[in-house]
Amino acid sequence: MSIDTLFQRFIENAPLPVRVRALLERTFHPERLDAWLDQTADAQYTRELLFSTLFELMSQGVCGVRRSVHDAYQAAEHMAPSGGGGVSQTGAGRADHGDRVGA
Repeated sequence: MSIDTLFQRFIENAPLPVRVRALLERTFHPERLDAWLDQTADAQYTRELLFSTLFELMSQGVCGVRRSVHDAYQAAEHMAPSGGGGVSQTGAGRADHGDRVGA
């Protein structure tokens, strides 16, 4: 069975939200976002906070997942070094999606 046949079966059987989610997850994958910044940034750089992390926090606030970007920032315990809330300054504990520090 070729990949085209499998893809066609997916299109026919998957509801639109599933297809959109798959597209968004592939497009906005953290490593891809960080690579885009690395390729296109003139003056911007990654020191303590990855572009993908910023994108994640902003998306939560903008899309209404959290009340605000600040609320998303405060709830980002998975990024904190000791689970105390907030975004890590050192990068400790930011293994959620392979973040790197100081690139």
